[in-house]
Amino acid sequence: MFWALLIAVACGVTGFLEPLDDLHRNLRYELRYEKAGQSLVVVGMDQKTLERLDDWPWSRRQYAEMIDKLKRAGANRVAFDKAFADDDTRENDQAFRDVVERYRPSIYLGSGFGYRRGTIFADMTLPAPAIRSSVEIATFKSWLNPLGQYDEVYLSASDG
Repeated sequence: MFWALLIAVACGVTGFLEPLDDLHRNLRYELRYEKAGQSLVVVGMDQKTLERLDDWPWSRRQYAEMIDKLKRAGANRVAFDKAFADDDTRENDQAFRDVVERYRPSIYLGSGFGYRRGTIFADMTLPAPAIRSSVEIATFKSWLNPLGQYDEVYLSASDG
């Protein structure tokens, strides 16, 4: 009994059996798979698309135009996994703020934080001060497991 307890504690502390637990969890998810509804659309840009764009990275004005088009097309909320922490011109910042204010509180900008299993670090990447007060902030974090599947996905958002 003592040895079994000691082995169990050692496996728990070292995470030795964690890959087996991940495999078991992913198999359960595969067995209970359900097709996603039509209420969520993810717009992404792959490398091929980026190579065709003449003016990448986009200015905040271009993102504002995209937000406006998405909202007019019926998007309920628009969330970015980009913090917009970089500098832009005053005019582009204003164009972005105008669109975000028009659709507030349904526009979420990304933020980032340092994370390691069990520990959250204090370093935080937030939207630039010029636009921070006009937006909602969301944090997305995910990890790939050894099978190449997303194991953990976190979303935390301020709401109003």
